Amino acid sequence: MNSILKRRINLNIFKNHNIDSILLILWIFQFIILASEKYLLTRIGIGKGLVRETIIWISTFFPLLIFLFNLKKYKLKKYFSFFVLLNLIIIILMVSLIFNPDLFEFYFKKNYGIDRILRPDSAIFAFLFFQLFDNHKKLLDTLIKISLIYFIFTVVIELIPAIKAGYWTDIGADGNQIKLTYNLSFGYKLTFPTILFIYSFVFQKKKIFLLNSIIGFLLILIYGNRGAILVILIYIFLILLSLLEKYSLPKKILLISSLIVLSLLLIHYLDSIILFFANVLERFNINSRTLRLLAYGRISEDNGRDIIWDLVIDAIKQGGILGYGILGDRPFVSPIHYVGYSHNIFLELVVSFGIFGYFVILYLIIDAIKMIFFCKNKYSKQLYIIFFSVACQLLLSMSFWFVWEFWAMLAISFSYKRMEKEKNKVRLVDRFERNYKKK
Repeated sequence: MNSILKRRINLNIFKNHNIDSILLILWIFQFIILASEKYLLTRIGIGKGLVRETIIWISTFFPLLIFLFNLKKYKLKKYFSFFVLLNLIIIILMVSLIFNPDLFEFYFKKNYGIDRILRPDSAIFAFLFFQLFDNHKKLLDTLIKISLIYFIFTVVIELIPAIKAGYWTDIGADGNQIKLTYNLSFGYKLTFPTILFIYSFVFQKKKIFLLNSIIGFLLILIYGNRGAILVILIYIFLILLSLLEKYSLPKKILLISSLIVLSLLLIHYLDSIILFFANVLERFNINSRTLRLLAYGRISEDNGRDIIWDLVIDAIKQGGILGYGILGDRPFVSPIHYVGYSHNIFLELVVSFGIFGYFVILYLIIDAIKMIFFCKNKYSKQLYIIFFSVACQLLLSMSFWFVWEFWAMLAISFSYKRMEKEKNKVRLVDRFERNYKKK
């Protein structure tokens, strides 16, 4: 009897847990779970092969299975759009392969094929798990709690081993492993927690997060890349714009003028500041590629992106009105760069979907303007700005299929619009009831 009672109590406690937060935490921390799992599998002698891949695949389904077991707790409108999206992607993948058989080898390319699009830990599933939240304040609070663990684990699992080894290992343009003094993915990974640290300091007045923000930015500057720095600067610019909204016009003019003067002073003394930091770091035997590029005026070097972009633009010109299908840029880019993607979201959308790609771009631009400048919910707005900024890495690198922050951004926009529609319906009903009572 006591054991049955205890089980009921435990069950009630479990029910009182916030399932939205649990699911999101489990999904975001898949990279920690999978990294730990891969390490353990290697230690017990399963370093590669079908058994290893099967175990990893099965473990990625864990958050999704928990969601499906709790499906009755959610209204259809919360997850319906994701399953429509998922089915649409699968249909387009099949149609793309039928009309463009050259894509076959790229669909099954290890680490860069459809497994990275459809596996439950892949980026598009952010669209599901972020849409489950109706309360964006609660979502922000959850993300802030996640950010510190995310930051620490990224540093421990990626940075510390690289410092010990004296280099990073990465895949070069020819597909072979190379050694580097910096790491693109590390820099971009750190932008997510660093931006949340900045948000917590600016909007929640938590002073400790100022130190976290500085540490995050310095690590990106030293070991990351220019694209990641651009992401941080875009976020700072957007929050400055949002902070100016509450001021009167004279104050806005004064603040904007002050920012312009400060920017001009920084630009004037920029070389001296950069060289100072570069020299300080070198005294500690720390070499920052990004700082060196800045110091010698070569920050605009594109590392072959202009060649990739030219290839994709030529492919768009020669292609049909409907594009080449999902991953349609890969056959054109892979001969000169192993990963094969366009390194620019707009080019990737157009080369993949043709005229429909232009419509998607137009939608993304209009949606961004609405969310950044006209969103009525301050938490939804700040969430959107956070993920919009991180997603801006897609202007210079990666593929939108692989960046989960891009899909989180879309999910926040969708859920905000859904919540606004529901509020408007309630207002209409209330108005109707008041008018009815008056009659």
